[in-house]
Amino acid sequence: MMVEAGYHPDFAITMQRRMRMRAGDKSKFMAFFSDHPRWATREKRTLRVYNEALELFQSRWPDADQTSGGNPPAIATVEAISAVQDKINKTAVIQVNLTIRNAHGHPITVAALFTKNNQPVLAALDEYRGKSGQLLLWQRIETTSAIESAQLTLVVPTRALGTKHRKLEVSVAILSGDEVLEISKAKKVSFPKP
Repeated sequence: MMVEAGYHPDFAITMQRRMRMRAGDKSKFMAFFSDHPRWATREKRTLRVYNEALELFQSRWPDADQTSGGNPPAIATVEAISAVQDKINKTAVIQVNLTIRNAHGHPITVAALFTKNNQPVLAALDEYRGKSGQLLLWQRIETTSAIESAQLTLVVPTRALGTKHRKLEVSVAILSGDEVLEISKAKKVSFPKP
């Protein structure tokens, strides 16, 4: 229906993600008793028909600028996060695989946010400190094509931790300007002894 009204299929995904970020998601247990599926389930259903919807959009609307919705919104997906300890250099090395669409020419920021028991962890070093003092690491990406896949390596020294705890969680946020495109689920990360 959105395609027929002149909206690129990525608008459906963007809408679902914004709703998930604002409203949160039900547990799998609570979703079992609900008549509304979880946001992840809705996105999977959208992605099953995505190629068909995209083909229809492109056949009906060869110039996205001339549609009701205009150009498609930027979409970012964190495909995978892995974290390992580098005991020699006393760092945690975090690999982030991501895909970005429709952000050609726009700067993208990838931020790693560290928590312990769902609470922000403070940073001990200025270069790893966010505005509120939390441990934060970010990297900018310049997009050069309509669809980009990237693997980023983020390295955080143990001495940057403002906590005695070395077993933390990391979430990755992808932003276009001030707009949050995606926030990953938390992944466990362990830091070596200092």
